[in-house]
Amino acid sequence: MIRDWIGGAPEPGGQEAGSASQRNAAVQRDRAGRAYPLNTDSPHVAAILAAGGRVRFYLIGLLGMEANKIRALLPVLTAEMAARQVVPVFVTDLLDYRVFRDARVIFEAVPPLADSATLMPGLNWAARRREIVALVREKWQPAGEISLGPKGDPDAMAGTGSENA
Repeated sequence: MIRDWIGGAPEPGGQEAGSASQRNAAVQRDRAGRAYPLNTDSPHVAAILAAGGRVRFYLIGLLGMEANKIRALLPVLTAEMAARQVVPVFVTDLLDYRVFRDARVIFEAVPPLADSATLMPGLNWAARRREIVALVREKWQPAGEISLGPKGDPDAMAGTGSENA
C-alpha cells in the first residue's frame, strides 16, 4: 500500500531500534498516514495534523450556483470546515474554475446539465451527473456532505445532507 512506502528504505548500518532517526521516520509515517491522500505539506491539512487529527473530507455541493455567489461563500465555508477539522471538497458544475483555483481549494467538476444537453441531447445527463457524483463520493469517502445549490434543481447532489462523522 502507498502509505507503507512513504517511510522509504531502511537506513544502512543497522540502526538500533528506537534510534532518533527511526523515531523521526515513524513520526513522519504517522503524519503521512493521517494526511493521506493529501501530502503532509498541504495547506489544507496543516492545522489538522498539528492537532493530532486524521484528515477527513466533507463534500459541499455548489451545483447550479453562479461564480460570484460561490466566491462570496468560499471563505465562510472553508472557515466552518476548518473549525470542524475537515477538508472541504467543493462539487461544481461551473465551466470556469478560476473561483476555486484563486481560493486554492479542492474541487470536483460535474457536467452542467443545460450545456451538456445542447451538445449531446440524446444522453440522459441528469443520470450521468448522478453517476459522477457517486464516483466523487467513492473517491473522497466524505465524513458528510451538504448541497447549497438552488432548491429548484432536483438533481443537485441528490441524497446529500448526510453526516458520517
